[in-house]
Amino acid sequence: TVLAPEVRQDSRAVSYKKGCYIGQEIVARIDARGHTNKGLVGFFLDPAQSALPEHDAPVFADGDPKPVGRITSAALSPTLGVPIALGYLRNEHAAPGTQLTVGSPDGTAAQVAMLPFAGGK
Repeated sequence: TVLAPEVRQDSRAVSYKKGCYIGQEIVARIDARGHTNKGLVGFFLDPAQSALPEHDAPVFADGDPKPVGRITSAALSPTLGVPIALGYLRNEHAAPGTQLTVGSPDGTAAQVAMLPFAGGK
């Protein structure tokens, strides 16, 4: 399940004032807490790697064996000329420029990118 605030679309897709609707309790809880625990982010991937990460590949921070996110899709960007990916990442690791690894704690290097992708690495 993906919630609108996790993909940064709550201001366009969610009414915090509307009456009863399916999912209202979850939306109200997110509004009361002020955030979700994870969000959709972009990644610039290491261009030296020949293979792109697979769907649901884990994302790791600082060699920690516990994943902090996952990849949802990856492709070679013809416009930017580098491999890019989308995925969900815990908020504390989601600042643009954060260095992470994909696949394993010592896997493919990745850098968190601002969305929409622009300008390259």
